[in-house]
Amino acid sequence: KNKLEVPVVRLDDVADQQGWITDTNTPIYLWKLDVEGYEYYVLEGSQKLLQSRRVQNIILENSNTDIQQVVKMYNAIYRAGYEIKMLSNWVGVTFRSEMVAPLNKILAQAASAESLLDKPEIVMFTEIGCNIW
Repeated sequence: KNKLEVPVVRLDDVADQQGWITDTNTPIYLWKLDVEGYEYYVLEGSQKLLQSRRVQNIILENSNTDIQQVVKMYNAIYRAGYEIKMLSNWVGVTFRSEMVAPLNKILAQAASAESLLDKPEIVMFTEIGCNIW
């Protein structure tokens, strides 16, 4: 296989350079996160952007199977003030709508990311691929 090196930049650094965090007059309507299993790392590098609440909607394609990363990822998103609104398959068809409210309740009650490790509703996300809206 041929390898190609690409530069990696934290999203918070780009957001700072572009003024996305400080420009409170212009909302970011949608952030589509589809990075083939690297969602955790992108979210780790975008904590300032998440905490700014400038992004109104996040569509997260979850294909990560590492439970430690998945619970930290959902905990970080929820702690930044976001909630799950919809689960869908890869083409956007809604599924498991009955799980949305229980998932938000579990996330709201979690004392830490580690406390989510034994929750079957969260563990499920390491076993299926889906979009989280």
